[in-house]
Amino acid sequence: MTLLCAPSISTAQSPFDVPGTFKRVDANGDGRITPDEIRVDAGRDFDRYDLDGDGLLSRDEVRQQQILHGLQNGGPTAATAEVIEMVTSHAFRFFDFDGDGRITREDYIRSGIRQILQADTDGDGAVTLEELHRFHGQTPR
Repeated sequence: MTLLCAPSISTAQSPFDVPGTFKRVDANGDGRITPDEIRVDAGRDFDRYDLDGDGLLSRDEVRQQQILHGLQNGGPTAATAEVIEMVTSHAFRFFDFDGDGRITREDYIRSGIRQILQADTDGDGAVTLEELHRFHGQTPR
């Protein structure tokens, strides 16, 4: 399932470029992704997707990103309005961290941190490339 802001580590994707994403997010190159690194990466994504710069992601901005992502990745250019609305609604449920009906920058970041920590199988507060591969159902290369 592709959610808003497809390149982000904070999104569930299939297929997902685990090595490329890991390398991008692991800013200090220590082989571990920490919540602080997710905060920076997810914040960059949020700023890119907040088209009007108001600090909130509107339903229209989420819809636009879904359409653009589909076109950029060779997806169906004629995605139905129903599918786009379904993904938009799912994105709002996922990213609206505090449930107030708005996706703020902090909601978006906290949702990304929450998801990446699900991959932290050893509970050390960071995610390795191997853990991220397993989380996305891939065999580490």
